[in-house]
Amino acid sequence: MILTNKNYDILKWVTLVLLPAVSMLYLGMADVWGLPYATQVVGTIAALDLFLATVLGISTYTFKVNNPMYRLNLVKLAGDTSNNWILSTNTYEILSWIAQIFLPAMATLYLAMSGIWGFPYGEQVVSTIMAFDVFMGIGSQRLHLL
Repeated sequence: MILTNKNYDILKWVTLVLLPAVSMLYLGMADVWGLPYATQVVGTIAALDLFLATVLGISTYTFKVNNPMYRLNLVKLAGDTSNNWILSTNTYEILSWIAQIFLPAMATLYLAMSGIWGFPYGEQVVSTIMAFDVFMGIGSQRLHLL
């Protein structure tokens, strides 16, 4: 699946920033206002976040495979442009993978396993993972755009 650049950027922002932030907002509001199903809502958002991250990963992989220009070493062609970025491209891609795929997957897995196997502190662990996901998503986006 290949997305347009605009759709890819929107989906990436939703996956890295919006969904983790919404899950933390609901969790915080549920505690303050007594809103129902905090664990279920946060777990559902984590699962949706994981699904969208998978779509992004497939789109990125398809783009890299089908775009021969992407495989060229642009540093050799255009000179070193890394001084304009705080994070190297490899570091950014690793942080994006952690924020888009790994953390939502861990939150979803732990939530599912805590219900099945009775793992302790399901809500607290999932909330912590999603809060860290918010931090990773916003931080990596901000550092890459500078």
